[in-house]
Amino acid sequence: MFTQPARARIVAAHARVALFALLLPACASDAEKPKPAVEIAWISKGRCNSFFDISRFGTRLASQELVARGEVDLTVELLEPEDCPGTPATLVAVPEECTTAAAQMARVEEAIDRHVDAIAISVSSPDCLTPLLDRAVEQGIKVLTFDADAPGSRRHVYYGMDNQAAGRLVARELADLLGDSGKVAIQTSMSKDADGAYHLSTSASYVDRMAGIEAELAEHPDVELVATVPCIGNDPLDPTCATELESLLATEPDLEGLVLSRGKVLREVDLAENAPDFTASVASGQLRSVGFDARGIRASLLTICHWTRLT
Repeated sequence: MFTQPARARIVAAHARVALFALLLPACASDAEKPKPAVEIAWISKGRCNSFFDISRFGTRLASQELVARGEVDLTVELLEPEDCPGTPATLVAVPEECTTAAAQMARVEEAIDRHVDAIAISVSSPDCLTPLLDRAVEQGIKVLTFDADAPGSRRHVYYGMDNQAAGRLVARELADLLGDSGKVAIQTSMSKDADGAYHLSTSASYVDRMAGIEAELAEHPDVELVATVPCIGNDPLDPTCATELESLLATEPDLEGLVLSRGKVLREVDLAENAPDFTASVASGQLRSVGFDARGIRASLLTICHWTRLT
């Protein structure tokens, strides 16, 4: 398991590699020529999404290092969708199935209109973003995806892990922890429609993780998947993911295993107060939990944790 500082170094190193890759053509120019001006748009899934805090930090470090080298006149802008509490919804005309991706789509449109040299993006919805990413490539913009890919697009490179293989891995490890028998549940990223119905996230990272988790659990017939519960929102002050776990444990008091396909609950403030049964069950060993992307001391709430990283 990585400590928080170690993970920061890893993500910072990854950001350096990614930005260097985007800048190779510019850096190859003759030393006597004027430094080329390069503008990169870095686009996460949301400005207030705490998952991307370390990625933002790594991106800033990488851009500072590249500027210090003096080879390019570099501007890296964090062009992030607004998702902070109280922020008005982005009003753009998109198909109904792309409503949750509308703010990110608007940011990509903005980057294209500004004729940036490169876009680095964690894709919220491959189906919705692929046409825009293809248009960016057609206009000569270098496109790099990280964390969440748009594999059917014409993007130049994806920088991240194999989420389906990772999903299989954590499910296999959970089955091993349980001695190949017991009731388990999954918490994953979902969206909520106007009628209050939940829908699985269309982000490739969660789609692939869920595919891997479910495929692996199917190979362990005595491990019973009893529920898949939602985790929505990005605000760490919002205890929705925690309260969903409390409701799950109330409904399934003999639950023995939990897969956190999305680890946002471990970034929520006042977790022990908002999810006392969850935290106590993990601490006592009654509930074995595996998952992704915990940070710092909250990683202790996972029996096994996998960072989103390359190996």
